[in-house]
Amino acid sequence: AGDVRALDGIARVPSATIARPTGGNAAATAVVALRGPDPSETLVTLDGQVLNDSNTGDLDLSQFPVAPLSGIDVAEGLGPADNRAANTIGGVVGLRTLQPTREPHAAFYARTGSFGTTTLAAQSTGTSGSFGYALAATDAQSSGFVRDVPAVVAGAPVRLGSAISAQSALATLTYDVSSQTHARLRYFTLADRRDVSAAENAPVTPEDDRAGGAFAGPGEAVTTQGLRALLLSLEAPLGAGSVLASYAASGTAKSYAGGSSASPYDLDTNDRSNTLALGWRRSRPGADVSVDGYVRNEALDERAAFAGDVQRQFSQGLSGRAAFDATPRLRLAFDAFLTRYSTFGTSRDARAGATYDLDARDVVRASVGTGFRAPLLAERYVVPAATLIAGLPGSVDAHCVAANGNARERPEHVTAYELGYARRVSAATTLDLSLYRTNLRDPIEIAYPLSATCPAPPAPPVVAAYAMPVNVGDVIYRGAALRVVHAAGPVSLRVEYGLNAAFPRDLPVTVANPTSGTNLVAGQQFQSVPVQTGTLGARYSRAGTHADVEVTYKGRNNELNASPFALVAGAVGRRAGDVDLTLAFRNLTSAEAGRFTRLGAGLPYPTPFGTLPTDRLALEPASLDLALTLHR
Repeated sequence: AGDVRALDGIARVPSATIARPTGGNAAATAVVALRGPDPSETLVTLDGQVLNDSNTGDLDLSQFPVAPLSGIDVAEGLGPADNRAANTIGGVVGLRTLQPTREPHAAFYARTGSFGTTTLAAQSTGTSGSFGYALAATDAQSSGFVRDVPAVVAGAPVRLGSAISAQSALATLTYDVSSQTHARLRYFTLADRRDVSAAENAPVTPEDDRAGGAFAGPGEAVTTQGLRALLLSLEAPLGAGSVLASYAASGTAKSYAGGSSASPYDLDTNDRSNTLALGWRRSRPGADVSVDGYVRNEALDERAAFAGDVQRQFSQGLSGRAAFDATPRLRLAFDAFLTRYSTFGTSRDARAGATYDLDARDVVRASVGTGFRAPLLAERYVVPAATLIAGLPGSVDAHCVAANGNARERPEHVTAYELGYARRVSAATTLDLSLYRTNLRDPIEIAYPLSATCPAPPAPPVVAAYAMPVNVGDVIYRGAALRVVHAAGPVSLRVEYGLNAAFPRDLPVTVANPTSGTNLVAGQQFQSVPVQTGTLGARYSRAGTHADVEVTYKGRNNELNASPFALVAGAVGRRAGDVDLTLAFRNLTSAEAGRFTRLGAGLPYPTPFGTLPTDRLALEPASLDLALTLHR
């Protein structure tokens, strides 16, 4: 499809909501939530290694490249069987890196196009004796759709832009000690620097969308992101099965330079995690058994917010799985999890699933299970009152309410149910239908004290009350997904349609979502989560000619606070020998295109107090890129 960012592919999954907390252009932060509004309830993994940080509970995927990847697995619901943990609610976005190949292969890639965009990438995989290797490197540059636009923010002249500079590298080395014993070392790094001023500033009025107009926001702002992920693993036979031991270390660092911003993503943070895991599994015809355990240390350095402290937590987990054929047509699977965190205690969870072959073409499936979402370290930290008072008046809002944490916060817990049916309609056509319901108990929301007021002038401002995360009420996620694939000869067609209802129940009117900051109304669909989504994909490949068109539909209540819209993207190209020339296009119809967020122009959100205005986010317009790839 001509994608260069992993986010482009993930966005076509009907259950995926791409949350855009600071804007819609390519430089802005973008995080993923599956089957719900909260990105912290969805795990992001790299070869099974968890990358979510303990500050916002998610990972900014806006600049993650596809060059080091062999694929992306999106597992909806409580997650896949090989994710040996229960701390997932919406699902898992599994990024899979390149692996060594038996024969040597290499590719060199150059791309140039709209908005001053250039991308260079190189890949190499192969095997030499007992050693295997997979290497990749990318460099991506963009001047940005918004480039050096003069504006006035708080009376001061500024320049707004959306330039991006990003680099990544992957190195994987494997060693086969024997036919059953394998060692692996993988290291991945990503670094980017982005001008987010165009994303975070908006014209005060529509007439101010011009050179030198009055804008609201932090002014000139730049964010940098650094991601490091190391994985060491060893697989060897033990008894009737095999043992897998691994050590994983990751770090996610972000820095922000700019004016005052209320976004939790505009902070200087460094989140580090180390995980040691050990498992044993046995697989034979008709039965699989496994036992896994891990210990993990996490440290979150956000000293500006934590009064110079580094927040830490230690967790450990033990899990077991048994799957077997009860009859020739019926297969059962059972999982049990015991997880303990130093910050809040123990969670016990279990899952069960079954598949039944109605005949050679039809299968039904069912599952039920429990899971949890651990409180974030940033949510649990309580800022000392003296620190808040010393920072007045900037540390309180217009009602003298200060944001703070809650050390007594408990994890969210869920019980999830799912039914599915799949049919091979013909040799060329398959159909799959899923129905799901997730009951979320004790969701973590931000409670705001509506009765708080500042003292009457001329008295100085004080901290009258706190806005803090609390466990309150319950939430329902329910929906359906229909997927139909038809592949015949050189043509492949894919239709996906999703219904995703997500709404709170029994919530007071004084709470809001901590990650997205959206309003919450009991019985009302979460803001920025469309109920209806869909994708239509058409692919053609024959005799070196290839083409792909992807149409992604977002219904009302979408992430942009816009009317229903569709994005058209894809690529068409020709390969002759080792050379491939491809023309890729993005947002071909310029849907919801614009330079800046339009304040108050989004679809209003209904509340018990009347409709609330929303801001309408803008995407980049149609773009064309020409890519030349040399395969060896």
